[in-house]
Amino acid sequence: MMKRKRTLSDRTKAVHHTPATSHPGTSEHLNANKRLRPAGDFVPRVTAREGTITHMMFSRTPSPFGKEMGDHTTAWASVVDALHASLHGKTVKDSVEKLRERQRHAEAWKSDDNSTGKKLWEILHPSSASPSHDLRRREDLLDESSRKVGQLLDQAEHALNNSEPPDKAAELLADAIDQHLTYDNALPYATVLAKSQTGSKGSGEGTARTAILEVERNPDAPLSDTEIRETRDNLWKLFSMEAAVREAGVEHVVAPEQTERFVADIGKAKKLSKDVSAFIDKLLDPNGGRDERLAFIAKADSITEEAGDLAARDPGYQEFHDMTAEIIQTVRALQGLAATGKAMKPKPLNEYKEALDGRSGALDDLKKSLDVTPEQAREKSALILAHLLYRHQMTVATAYPNAVAKSNFLTTDAAEAAAIRLREYLSPDKGEEDEDKQDKEEEDPIDQLVNRVKALHASFQPRPEVGDDSGWAATAGTRQPG
Repeated sequence: MMKRKRTLSDRTKAVHHTPATSHPGTSEHLNANKRLRPAGDFVPRVTAREGTITHMMFSRTPSPFGKEMGDHTTAWASVVDALHASLHGKTVKDSVEKLRERQRHAEAWKSDDNSTGKKLWEILHPSSASPSHDLRRREDLLDESSRKVGQLLDQAEHALNNSEPPDKAAELLADAIDQHLTYDNALPYATVLAKSQTGSKGSGEGTARTAILEVERNPDAPLSDTEIRETRDNLWKLFSMEAAVREAGVEHVVAPEQTERFVADIGKAKKLSKDVSAFIDKLLDPNGGRDERLAFIAKADSITEEAGDLAARDPGYQEFHDMTAEIIQTVRALQGLAATGKAMKPKPLNEYKEALDGRSGALDDLKKSLDVTPEQAREKSALILAHLLYRHQMTVATAYPNAVAKSNFLTTDAAEAAAIRLREYLSPDKGEEDEDKQDKEEEDPIDQLVNRVKALHASFQPRPEVGDDSGWAATAGTRQPG
């Protein structure tokens, strides 16, 4: 049987499809927020012998989303490995200065209104007048970790200059690494919300990293053509293209008709919320009574059913998910209250109404962000993707210089290498004949996007290049306790 070729619609649907079992109101949804980050504080360990770093141990940082870990666009192990590679073999004193330099570089975007980081921050939340809970948490993490990195490095420097016990400066350096990585993880799009409420599934990052480290630990061993391709592919497996494409809103660029349908669904969700709020107002009316209760009970099931249908079409936006979940949970709670026949207390009713109003405001902001021209949508998506692809290349080039060099991962043009990988992901069947192909005179929207990503990537500095081999992988490895 001939395998059906995937269409552009299939590809964009795959980006944002939400499993039916995670719809609001299901047991999977209700249990989704029970996932916690690993227990215990995040405290890396630095081992130094005669003042030189020989071993390091890391764990995960706090999530910008609270209890939910989210998806790392570049594998967390690679981010940690890159930091390890940059400090391994250095003296504690030199490592203090190196980490200070890395932190300065990480923070540079905040003082430059034209920086990529500042543009990404504005895309992440354009309405600074009413920041979301996640954005406030992200801001708090950035501010606190930035302050603590500076304090801890100052203390480490003081310990070194005042002949305090040898382990003292190393301990302070470890704590500074903790805060530096917390800062890195809270940067825009370093970590994004998971695709579904049940969390992300394994993507083979561990297997890919193991194979890469084998190459890294044997710099003089030649690779066959097959091994070169496999190593290059493994380096890309440490990047979540799915998460990057999803978070960049690529479907708005390549399939704008889907956005139009979703905007219509936003209107329907807001109408349902308004209907529920109107029922609550009637229930709050001192003159209301049995008739209002019966009217609500009669319509409640149809409201939850319609909200469930909307949730099933949710392309993956947290604001929309929150609204449909709020409607379903509120209606079910009100059904229970109405069925008792007892008088309803104003306080919980007002709380339900305030919650719905808050969700409605968030949907207004979402709808506004989607109400853009195709050119504006393409520019936003291209900037996010170019930044994330560039960041990944910079990370792995530092972490795994031997594997990157031997596989020719960066080629002679890192921007072109990134564009090729993106195009392969978005157009896996590119080049095959397609009877439904658009007129050749009309430029393919995927090509327009990829070309813009390439141009933006090429403007970023410094350019990705193979890092120095500190020997960290051969002599130490990176221990990451579960």
